[in-house]
Amino acid sequence: MRRQQSMQVASSIHSMLTIAAYLGWVAVNSVLLGRWQAMIAEVAPAAGRPRWFAFHGSSWGIAQPAVPAVVVVAASLAGGTLTAAVAFLAGRVLLTRHLRQAWRR
Repeated sequence: MRRQQSMQVASSIHSMLTIAAYLGWVAVNSVLLGRWQAMIAEVAPAAGRPRWFAFHGSSWGIAQPAVPAVVVVAASLAGGTLTAAVAFLAGRVLLTRHLRQAWRR
């Protein structure tokens, strides 16, 4: 009986952490959504901007349904903590590299 109660508590904590992580992701995504479009407008040549924006939209159309499956597979193979750490560090590296290139201009 006591073990079942502890499992229920652990499950509810896991659910709350998942919801908190999702809400954090939504907040960050809403802040960065306009920034991604601004970066494309900065980088793309004037004549090619419609194609660049079309590619950006298409890539999101492919990535949004594909990423959850890729994360599940990566987390099952490497563990959830390792997968989250790699994703966090990769995001930081990619954003830092882009900002350095933007500052050089």
